[in-house]
Amino acid sequence: MEAAQQVGDPLQAVQQGIKSMKLLIKKQPEQPRHYLQATRAYDPLAHLQFRAAELDAWEETLRAANQNMEHVVEQFGPDLRLVQFLTFSKNRLVHCIKARGHAEEAAQLFQQALAYRQSTLDSDPNNRRAIREVASGRRNLAWVYALFAEPLDLDFALENALQTVELDDHRPECWTALASIYYCKDDAQKMQQALESCSPDNSTDEMARLSSLVLQAWKEERSVLALDLLQQARQLHGSEEVQTDFLAR
Repeated sequence: MEAAQQVGDPLQAVQQGIKSMKLLIKKQPEQPRHYLQATRAYDPLAHLQFRAAELDAWEETLRAANQNMEHVVEQFGPDLRLVQFLTFSKNRLVHCIKARGHAEEAAQLFQQALAYRQSTLDSDPNNRRAIREVASGRRNLAWVYALFAEPLDLDFALENALQTVELDDHRPECWTALASIYYCKDDAQKMQQALESCSPDNSTDEMARLSSLVLQAWKEERSVLALDLLQQARQLHGSEEVQTDFLAR
């Protein structure tokens, strides 16, 4: 009750902002930027509701944001920027519904997000940004089906992780994802090969540095440290990636 009172005024302010954006959309429905601004406004609202333990409202807000962006893409077409906003809204909703015990729907949402990303790549196969988006979507599916889908499907997870590195083999997090799936499949040799492919000597990226430490710890048979470092590497993805407790599996 106290938490709800503390965030009451910010909640009202954000809700009023969303109402204002909806009025602007009604006046100028041909402007996609108004929809994007409305979607942005849903994020702080959802955050405040989560902090206040208003979980039903939290889920409702994230579903509204996702529905808003689905409408935008349907109305204005699969522009890459619009699809990015849509997939981000789906990712945030996934974290919510997974936390509330709906693993099957969470997996379906990631499938939908990948389909949207793939559509932008199909229309422009040489677009590096679109390629990275599809690689990110396949990383998400790899995590989902290796860690919390019902049932788990490690073969499908591996298929997506392999496609991730095929699409974007210069990004260390792609190789780290593949290494994690090999860990789930108890294949230490291929996990090591994937980590070595991160090419830490050619990159100053924090992900590459962590990957190098993982490999070193694994070679020294310090498996607990290796897995802890691997967890740190995954968490560098931030809100864009699936947040799961890898060590708890």
